[in-house]
Amino acid sequence: MVINTISLTPNDAIDSLASEIVTQSRPPPEDVSIAVKTFQEALQIEREKLGQNHPKILHTLHHLAIALRDNGYLEMSLEYFNKELNLLREKDGDNRMEMACVLTNIGKIHNQLGETHRAIESLKNSLMIYQFIGLPENHPRLAMTLRILKRLSKKLDVKNPAT
Repeated sequence: MVINTISLTPNDAIDSLASEIVTQSRPPPEDVSIAVKTFQEALQIEREKLGQNHPKILHTLHHLAIALRDNGYLEMSLEYFNKELNLLREKDGDNRMEMACVLTNIGKIHNQLGETHRAIESLKNSLMIYQFIGLPENHPRLAMTLRILKRLSKKLDVKNPAT
C-alpha cells in the first residue's frame, strides 16, 4: 500500500489510508503497522497545525480505531478508542453523545475479547450518558446499548448460575 503523501494534505493522507485499511479484508500485519505509523505521523502534523483538541484529531482517532476493529486488530483499536475517549473527557463534556458512542465501541471490543465484566462497565457508562442527555429509550443508539447489556448480563448469569 503506497500513497503519495507529498501531494496530499495530512487530512487527505489519513482519509486515503483509512480507506485502504477498511477496503482490505485482513491486511497483513506489516501493512497495518505501516498504516498506523502513517496515521500517527499525520496526527502529529494535525496536532501541530490544529492543536491537541481540534475535532479533526478526534475524527482521525475514531476512524483509525474503527478501521483497526473491522480488520480484527482489537487491542490496537481499543488503544485508539481510549485515546479518543481521553480527549473527549478533556473537553468538559461538550461531546457527551460522542463519548457515549466511544464507550459503546469500547464495550463491544471488550466483549469480543471475552472481557465481559469490562464490556458491561463501559456499556453501563455509555447508557448513563445517553440517559443523562435525554435520549428516549427507542433511540437506536440507546436501544442497541440496552440490547447488548441485556445479552451480556444473561451471558454472565449462565456462567454463574448461583449468583
